[in-house]
Amino acid sequence: MHQACPSFKIPSVDTLKAQFDAFFSTMHLKFENIFDNISHLALTCDIWSEMMTVTSYLGVTAHYLHDDRLVSRCIAVALDQRHTGDYIADKLREICAGMHISLEKITAVVTDNGSNMTAGIANFLEKNKHLPCFAHTINLIAESAMSVNDFSSLVSKVRDIVKFFKSSVILSDSLRQKQTGSQPLKLI
Repeated sequence: MHQACPSFKIPSVDTLKAQFDAFFSTMHLKFENIFDNISHLALTCDIWSEMMTVTSYLGVTAHYLHDDRLVSRCIAVALDQRHTGDYIADKLREICAGMHISLEKITAVVTDNGSNMTAGIANFLEKNKHLPCFAHTINLIAESAMSVNDFSSLVSKVRDIVKFFKSSVILSDSLRQKQTGSQPLKLI
């Protein structure tokens, strides 16, 4: 770096930490101001783990309208206990208090269908404000359907047919020629 720009001095760890802390404080105040001035918002929550440090996080995204435009703000906190419903509820209260999110402004909370998240939201807010994630629910339905023996057998047979035709250009060409209609169907 010295050769590229001799006058540049690499900042120290303390300098960088001070700059990050100042940036965090500025953004935190900005978020507080935003949440103080909106009338309604919805939250989405999820827990994930970062495998390198073996740390779990609770991610909360606040969704609200600003000038007729949907805006989302993400907040994440590290979790250091078992992910029980009570602990999740406590963390959500802590996040909302720290960000000036009034519980009365929260219209809904979307989470996966985990029993800990369901219990946490019921403990945190009214039970009727919890909405299970639609995509997660569809995935659970698909997984459940795939576990049924008859369906699983059918899927296996369809896979074998697709593999058979994809294993050879001659077979694929033959299949296309046998199809009637202007647009031949494609194998998955």
